[in-house]
Amino acid sequence: MKAGRTNRQQGISLSEMMIAILLGSIITIVVSDNFTQSSMNTRSEQGVRSIAEGAQLAKELIARDLRMAGYQGCVGFREKPKADDAARLPKAAVFGVNAPAGQPDTLQIFNAARLGAPIVVQDINIAANAPEIVLGRNITVNEKTEFLITDCKQSVIFRSQATATTTSNRVVPPGTVSIVDLFCSREKRADPCSNIEFYILGQPGESVYSIAPSFPGSAGTSLFRGGVRMVDNITDLQVAYGLRSNGKLRYRDDCDAACKFGDAESLRFTITVSSPDQKIQRSFTTTVKLRNTSV
Repeated sequence: MKAGRTNRQQGISLSEMMIAILLGSIITIVVSDNFTQSSMNTRSEQGVRSIAEGAQLAKELIARDLRMAGYQGCVGFREKPKADDAARLPKAAVFGVNAPAGQPDTLQIFNAARLGAPIVVQDINIAANAPEIVLGRNITVNEKTEFLITDCKQSVIFRSQATATTTSNRVVPPGTVSIVDLFCSREKRADPCSNIEFYILGQPGESVYSIAPSFPGSAGTSLFRGGVRMVDNITDLQVAYGLRSNGKLRYRDDCDAACKFGDAESLRFTITVSSPDQKIQRSFTTTVKLRNTSV
């Protein structure tokens, strides 16, 4: 009779188990640290990418408007337009006042725009008590709408006489603006005035760049253009105006009522952009030469 075999199964010892637990803990800690660091790097890269995209969009937006600053159709800044004093229009292509320390600046840009298809002047009706400009299509205006009319030699800026929002193809300039004397010779007042271009100037506020909370009560801020939120996570805007003095171009922090037509030759603006989590901030500076200047 064969003796039976005894199968002995031995487990790990206490010391072996402790060593295994220690090694496992070390591996877990290393993997966890690597994962955490990788996640942080990813978030950081996403933040930097978001900053770059926001900065590029904001710079292109402001620079595009700046390149059109002072545009007056075929006249440009070389011929200074006559303005109705009652309109109190700014006489600079760019306008701004330096904000108190620690606060973002605002920037207002002025130009003439057709707002769609060209606005054709069909006639200047001189039979009426006041000259009446007859346009080729209807336009919607209000009491703040400002116009520019030009024959490419001289131009006039004036404000709408409307007292409410109206739609019409007829515009009546104020009595202080003599459209007929400027664009039609006295000998030919009975003839239609021709070769006239008509533009609608940007209304006050439409071309104003500012920084404000993205939403009411929001901690984040955005770049606004005329009250419309354009680019998020923009925290600051600083503007410097390149003005020529004694033959030298010098940058100053404001271009207020003291600025005249064509004074500002260039504009330098700095925008500060933050990541969505507000943990990373970068500043970007861009200089744009103004095209429609008198120099």
